[in-house]
Amino acid sequence: MKKSDGEIHEKTASWGILQSEWLRKCGRLLLLLLYRFVIGWAFF
Repeated sequence: MKKSDGEIHEKTASWGILQSEWLRKCGRLLLLLLYRFVIGWAFF
């Protein structure tokens, strides 16, 4: 019982880390796209 709980906790923790990294990458890409769009709109 304790072993399975530990495994589940490890899996959820690693999944959370992966999710946060993915969100960070996506957020950066979205910011870059928004930045480019704003600059393009300002100049043209």
